[in-house]
Amino acid sequence: LNAMLKVKEGTYDRTIHIKGRNEISRLFEGFNDMALKLNEDKKIMQNYIDEITFLNEYNEKIIHSIHAGIVIVNRGFIIEKVNSHFLTFFGLCEEEVIDREITDVNLDIFDEEIISDVKSILTAYIRTSARIKRSGNRYVFELKLYPFYKTRETETTSDIFGCVIVVEDIS
Repeated sequence: LNAMLKVKEGTYDRTIHIKGRNEISRLFEGFNDMALKLNEDKKIMQNYIDEITFLNEYNEKIIHSIHAGIVIVNRGFIIEKVNSHFLTFFGLCEEEVIDREITDVNLDIFDEEIISDVKSILTAYIRTSARIKRSGNRYVFELKLYPFYKTRETETTSDIFGCVIVVEDIS
């Protein structure tokens, strides 16, 4: 009973001492085998979680290290990700951008032409786009748009997850 309660709590390295060779001892053997398998699976899952966490942090560092603004827009025209360079340059915080529709973000560089290009990228009508945009009287930006695919193996319309917008200051 104690071993079962420990397993139920998530402590899988429990075994039951087996005496004799009867149905109850075979039941205990089965319990021990299941607990051992659960313990091994838990270690494997923890290794996967650690690897995924490492890769996620690694990718975040790459995105935020790039000295150009990066915006990722999903198929619903919602901004899912921006890098710190983009936020800093435009004086925004994540709450003003993340989970908002691109048309709701008040930036003059996201005009009708860029919105149209995002739609064309998402529908695979065009594969890339590059536009020069002026922001106010001071800055000039080059905006490059690329499809963001779910996998590298195929590049079909149904595999387009979103649109990556790279914003570079070319003033």
